[in-house]
Order: sequence, then C-alpha cells, then structure tokens
Amino acid sequence: MADALDCRMRASHCSEASRRAAEPGVKDLLAEMAALWIKLATELERTRTSVDDRVFGLPLRKGRHKARR
Repeated sequence: MADALDCRMRASHCSEASRRAAEPGVKDLLAEMAALWIKLATELERTRTSVDDRVFGLPLRKGRHKARR
C-alpha cells in the first residue's frame, strides 16, 4: 500500500513528465495525474492523523477535518 510520501514522489514524476511532454493531451493527462496523486497523499495524511488521534485517545483537532461536499 502506498504512503503519502510515495504518492508525493509519484506526483513529482508526473509533473516532470508533464513538463517534458510534447503533445498537449498527454501533458494535460499527466498534470491531472499529478494533482490526483497529491490529493491522495493529502487524504492519506488526514486519515492517518485521525486514526493516530483516536488510537491515543486524543480529541479530533478543530479545523482539521472538513465536511465533504
């Protein structure tokens, strides 16, 4: 299973490939993939923090968890 750092590294690779891509469609697709890897990394970090807080009996921190739309 991927962790947040792995996801961020994959995002970096996608961003770099996007910058080098010659075809606009490929460039856009790679940029979108990079954004999705960052979103996944952020979600993994948020989920991990929530689980860690609960395991150690800590209250959830205000402003950290936003409602989904």
